[in-house]
Amino acid sequence: MQPAIFLINLDRASERLARVQRQADRIGFTFERIRAVEGRNIPRWLEPEFSASKRLNDGEVGCYASHLVVASHIIGRSIDYAVVLEDDAEIDENFLSIISSAVDNAGPQWDYIHLSSRFRKSVIKVAQFGEYALVRYTENPINATAYILSHRGARKWLAPMARTRPIDEDNRLAWHLGLKTYGVYPALVTPSKDLRSQISDVDGGRGRRAPKLRPDQLWLRLRSRIWTSSEIGLLNYAIGCSLNVVNSVRKRIDGVPRAAVVRASATKWHTNQELGCFRDFAS
Repeated sequence: MQPAIFLINLDRASERLARVQRQADRIGFTFERIRAVEGRNIPRWLEPEFSASKRLNDGEVGCYASHLVVASHIIGRSIDYAVVLEDDAEIDENFLSIISSAVDNAGPQWDYIHLSSRFRKSVIKVAQFGEYALVRYTENPINATAYILSHRGARKWLAPMARTRPIDEDNRLAWHLGLKTYGVYPALVTPSKDLRSQISDVDGGRGRRAPKLRPDQLWLRLRSRIWTSSEIGLLNYAIGCSLNVVNSVRKRIDGVPRAAVVRASATKWHTNQELGCFRDFAS
């Protein structure tokens, strides 16, 4: 049986809804549409949490609130976990089987599994299933086109707090909510090249790229790195960060972006030209 799948979609985006429906019919899954929040027309129960969100524009508030509404459905309906999609999603044919494999391999304590990461930093391989892998991040991504959210993760997301950053930025700072975050590599879902998600663009939203942290927020990066190293292991984190530096230097030289998929015990490496990254194939 397929998991619960929620699609966030604005009332005025009927063409996008139809486009996702065609993909669902082709792949063989059903989804429930969740009405996206328009700008600051947020549910009353969320108003106190966004009252101090002066740095967020209307689109960012609506985007954040829409995802929290989905989390409230997971809690209110006692759903173990659910897949969440934005309406610009391009979905892989292996969608359902890989979701099942990812959840099975994540263990009982996971909160959030990215399905649409843009791999720009090294990741640590946890499990392999066919051509895909379950990974942990050396630096959490910010893309929210598609992900799996557990009941436990939804409860953490919904803990009362001031929402002063875009949802992408809060996800990147996983320690802030205590989220145990994983990802599927390569991305199982990608944002459409022909579309841009309207959910975060309502009333001037800037899209899903989170801004760089301000100088007075550098301590957030430090706390994030300490949290990440404790989550994935200090040795794994050190290896991953070292490869991030190497790949950054190589990009400056040849302009080719690379990300590494690593294991701490890896001794054999080669470059996969098609994926433009280093991959570990050691057993």
